[in-house]
Amino acid sequence: MWITPYHLLEPPSFANPEPLEFRDVTSSSVTVSWPEWDPRADSGTGPVTRYKIYYRQEGNGEWKTEETSGTFVSLTELTDGTAYEVAVSLEDRNGDYTNASVAQIATTACEDLVITDLNYTSLSKRVGYARAIVMWSVEGVTDSCRVLSQSLSFRLLDILECGGVPPTVDVKPRVVHVEDGEARKRTVIHLKANSLYNLTLRLNTQTGTNKRSLSIQTVTTSKSSRYRSVASASKKGGMAHLRGSSVGGK
Repeated sequence: MWITPYHLLEPPSFANPEPLEFRDVTSSSVTVSWPEWDPRADSGTGPVTRYKIYYRQEGNGEWKTEETSGTFVSLTELTDGTAYEVAVSLEDRNGDYTNASVAQIATTACEDLVITDLNYTSLSKRVGYARAIVMWSVEGVTDSCRVLSQSLSFRLLDILECGGVPPTVDVKPRVVHVEDGEARKRTVIHLKANSLYNLTLRLNTQTGTNKRSLSIQTVTTSKSSRYRSVASASKKGGMAHLRGSSVGGK
């Protein structure tokens, strides 16, 4: 049978020429449903007892099929973050299938991306100022599901000179945008030396925002130190749950 996804070769027995509905969409599956055959809208096809679903990645490859006597079917083993063309045809009274309906588009979801590591190195070459080289790792990135943009936020907690003097500067966090979604390292300059900061990494993805935080301490001139957050990450309830100072959410 030849399928054309852009126009009908014959009107199907449905009153609606685009009868499909998509629900329970995940990164690898989607449930497709359609109205039951209605004899009042029939044009000589019925009675209808079976349906055939055609699907493929949009504009690519051969059609796969699923047959059922019900009014829904679950398509599985799909690729995450991918658009699929889906169409339905009916088995007529002669046991033949009618031409398929107009293909509709169903797009699978993306898996949550997880920040699996966040660490930094602090350096100081100028009195009163320091820099931080921040590095991180992200798990779950694919061609379809990726990081769209990123940002690093530095909130000053305390200036440690003279035994710990509370900061008198504006406490509004400094935000550094990392527009390259593939970057996993950024050098940030002009931080205060010998100070405590709360560092937060945010990832903007197709499914929302993931973040992870870490307390860091900058160094003074001619000193350097490296701090590494050792934390395990697990996905639960759509969030990245991390031990220690890590934070997960959307």
